[in-house]
Amino acid sequence: MRILIAEDEVQLAEGLKYLLDTMMPGVNVIKVLETIRSERSGIPVMMLTAKAEIEERVAGLGAGADECLPKPFSTREFIARVRALVRRNDNYTDRILSFGNIRLD
Repeated sequence: MRILIAEDEVQLAEGLKYLLDTMMPGVNVIKVLETIRSERSGIPVMMLTAKAEIEERVAGLGAGADECLPKPFSTREFIARVRALVRRNDNYTDRILSFGNIRLD
């Protein structure tokens, strides 16, 4: 299972990298979600947002996120949600996705 992290706060990204041992350079998450879903990809996606407004979470879910977790968040809840994503999406197939100059394998 591969996990994509798109996070603009360096310290949080490093913490998540430590928790999951993976990382990706930051880009516009809504555009990434739209691209992933336009290719009918079943890749599970969790969006982490610093914005407290429901509109930000609704936009992420509408663009294709499976989960949306507002910051700050508990690491226990984060890990529990990642495990839930893995349980719900254990049948997707890996593919190479491209977005601008970023290539996800």
